Amino acid sequence: MYSLAAVVLAAGFSSRMGAFKPLLPLGDKPLVDWSIDLFRDVGIRRIVVVTGHNREKLEQYLANRDVEIVYNPDYATGMFSSITMALDALGNTTSGFFLLPVDIPLVRSATVKALLRRWRIVHKTSRYFITPNFLGKTGHPPLFDIEHRRDILNWTGEQGLAGYVRQFTASNPKCVHNIRLADRFILYDADTPERLAELEAQVESRPYPTMEEAIGLLVALGAGDDMFLHATQVAEVSIAFAQVLKDRGIDFDIELTSAIALLHDIGKGWPNHAVVGARMAADAGFSGIQDAIALHMDFPARAEEPMTCAELVCLADKYVQGTSAVAMEERFEKKRKLFADNPEALKGVERRYTATRVSHEKLTRLAGRTPEDILAAPSSSPELEKLYDLLVAAR
Repeated sequence: MYSLAAVVLAAGFSSRMGAFKPLLPLGDKPLVDWSIDLFRDVGIRRIVVVTGHNREKLEQYLANRDVEIVYNPDYATGMFSSITMALDALGNTTSGFFLLPVDIPLVRSATVKALLRRWRIVHKTSRYFITPNFLGKTGHPPLFDIEHRRDILNWTGEQGLAGYVRQFTASNPKCVHNIRLADRFILYDADTPERLAELEAQVESRPYPTMEEAIGLLVALGAGDDMFLHATQVAEVSIAFAQVLKDRGIDFDIELTSAIALLHDIGKGWPNHAVVGARMAADAGFSGIQDAIALHMDFPARAEEPMTCAELVCLADKYVQGTSAVAMEERFEKKRKLFADNPEALKGVERRYTATRVSHEKLTRLAGRTPEDILAAPSSSPELEKLYDLLVAAR
């Protein structure tokens, strides 16, 4: 457990939504429960919910949720009044505090865990300020040292908390810790019915990264040029294969395929790097692709089973050697020569070759042409253009 508190801001009018946001359903529970569960699941015991508009309805719902309720009678003046009410209630009995508006519900627990990892390093320093960052954009929830409490309560400048943070970061850059993460949801609020509907459509896909999040994770991990180049080339080949399948009327998730391709080698450099990479993906909040990464070198392909994103990436990886394109047969021939004096390793090479041939023949049957023919032809895919745009922006 942590000597930290979390403040959930739920006092506003919900005027743009046209309905009371904290209790609107998202997935299988109301918005306010997403925020409470986020912090509780990572070990934050003290959770303060600030109420205001429709306080009776919300407080009745929260009666059995084991949270502290702070009512803000001045909620009509804006969110900063709710923040100051919460900080006044916190006192100095905690070492720091998170702030999260109730309409930013889908932040991954992996994000908060990453902030807590940095907190363990810096919490003994004075006036730390830790914030999540996704591809250069700062999001929620920030984590403040309790020493900020007095300064925020005394803040009379413009733009409320945003003004305070801007002034503090300009004056104390060494106290500011921007943590690079791969979580698009730190930026995504449910402020309107349309935005809520967009989030609803993404609840089930949270364990799976988008292409943008995959690139964000590479950036967060400090991937070097060689890893970026290899990942990009495998993604290009994967997208080319997947686009042909889609053009043939096969329902194939090109976005997910490209994300797996970008992340398949993130454990490179570690012993048993496929297993390490799978664990790294899961730790980042992407448990949905950990098996695909773990099997990217040695996918157990079977002719009678449907082609999956993981199998397609494994096949695409056999057409890239390092940062260069290579013929699949040529790649395996090099491996045979490399391990000619190592019977056990050579057995593994032949096992992978046999599985790759199964995937090769399966793709040929589904696509109506060989992988080699697909790669020889010009490739046109919206996902390919998106990949290039994202890479340019990230790098």
